[in-house]
Amino acid sequence: MAEHVAPDLAEDAIPAAATTKSARRALEILEFFATEHRPATVAELAATLNYPQSSTSVLLKELARLGYLERRAGDRSFSPTLRVMLLGAWLQDRLIGRGNLLGLMQDLRHRTNCTVLVGMQRGVQVQYILALRRRRGNDRLRSGLLRPICHAAIGRALVMVKPRSEIELIVRRANAGNKDPALHVVPADFLAEMAESRKRGWAGSSGRIGHGVGVLAMPLPPLAEHPALALGLGGPTVTLNRQRDVLIGEMRAVCEALKAAPDAPDLVPPEG
Repeated sequence: MAEHVAPDLAEDAIPAAATTKSARRALEILEFFATEHRPATVAELAATLNYPQSSTSVLLKELARLGYLERRAGDRSFSPTLRVMLLGAWLQDRLIGRGNLLGLMQDLRHRTNCTVLVGMQRGVQVQYILALRRRRGNDRLRSGLLRPICHAAIGRALVMVKPRSEIELIVRRANAGNKDPALHVVPADFLAEMAESRKRGWAGSSGRIGHGVGVLAMPLPPLAEHPALALGLGGPTVTLNRQRDVLIGEMRAVCEALKAAPDAPDLVPPEG
């Protein structure tokens, strides 16, 4: 009998080369601005993103022509326009009504001085779709970053609520895709860790993204018609360990606020 592949895992079968290069680069340019919060020149974007300068120039001019970027005459740099922000405005309204997801995350960063992460599953990886960096932080946590789902705290928070059969499938596929034996996980041990994480309501990781840097994470309330999301707080491991109970409480408060958001759609129950 053919092995059933969960929808979240099916995209692994699609080779990266099939992605249209210009479309991917356009999105990566927008993610650069979302991370850096400042204008940038053609040369800087080409160097940072490792693109040919000529094609970078053409792409930026086209995005400006379409109204997504503005070209600053003084220093010939580019910056996003409000049209970029409006692309997702309808989605936020539909998912959480008048609740301001970004505002909740910004408040969480202010209260905890941690990097605030929101991530979703991408096959056997997890991708940070939002990363609000902590003040004076130099960790490498950023929007768009892909991490192994079995090792990253955000990934573990997403996996821990899944049925056992799906967790086992994820482990098999993750191990098969990792050439480095050090990244392999022992299925029985991982299942036990997920059971413990599910019982306490959160997951953690340390030293995976950088020496002395860790993340605490938990699932966000399931939202109808949207892939599962998880919330994480990143920072020095020593700080996370010392303030763990407080930080877990802060994340739980955000989850409760999302559940109580006015006009929010019905939340669907978690799997498993």
